[in-house]
Amino acid sequence: NNRQHAVIRRWIAPQDGMYGITSKLIHEPTAGDGIRAFIGHSSRGLLRSCQIHHSSEQLDLNPIALAKGESLDFVVDIRDGLNSDQFLWSPKITSTAPAPLGGSGESLSWSASTDFRLTGSDSLTPWQQLTQTLLLANEFVFID
Repeated sequence: NNRQHAVIRRWIAPQDGMYGITSKLIHEPTAGDGIRAFIGHSSRGLLRSCQIHHSSEQLDLNPIALAKGESLDFVVDIRDGLNSDQFLWSPKITSTAPAPLGGSGESLSWSASTDFRLTGSDSLTPWQQLTQTLLLANEFVFID
């Protein structure tokens, strides 16, 4: 609801290499004053930014060197006021792995629409969800 709260999607480099970004940011509503978008690097800071309203912007980055564990952040927030700030943005990150002796490099890619997910845990199966619900229910039935 203000500039202290933003949408952030983080990608962490799985290995050393050169990584490029292709993406198109879309803001469709005519209402409001638009959005601001940023691509940031964990140690180099801001790599790219734009402000759009009822338009689209190609936010591509030429390949840059990233070390394993470095991150890229894709950030969107309100422009000046909160009104019709929904957006579409699905960055695709592409890497060319180092070429082995006598061979060619393997191209790897990650798409925000299919490959970005919460870290740490996978979704519970329906049986696991039921078990968790039953365990929680038991906690509330016997209140001291």
